[in-house]
Amino acid sequence: MQKKAGFRLHKYQKEGRVYKVTLAYRKGRLPKTADPPFLKKLAHDIGIPDTCQILWEEPCLQVTAKGTGKLEGVLQICREMGYQREEVAAFGNSENDTPMLDYFPTSLNRHPFSISSLS
Repeated sequence: MQKKAGFRLHKYQKEGRVYKVTLAYRKGRLPKTADPPFLKKLAHDIGIPDTCQILWEEPCLQVTAKGTGKLEGVLQICREMGYQREEVAAFGNSENDTPMLDYFPTSLNRHPFSISSLS
């Protein structure tokens, strides 16, 4: 199916559980931007359940469980290490970094889609 649909599939696993799937498409196989109706149809067509969220960053589609992301991962690390929000500097360069960059007051965004403020 991967070759026919024009993508490479990469599964990210920890302790035997898949926590993220990336579909890397060949240039020209998908539009440069993917609006929500397009992503919803694509998810349905390839069998991605409603419990997942999809992030489109050309030429990749990232699929993760809803409610998971970099912010949740960094917050878990902060809890385990005893860091407060004001003690954390977050760095990002893509749309999936936005919740993390917005949450931490000292953030740096190196992606052209938006400008993040430095505190």
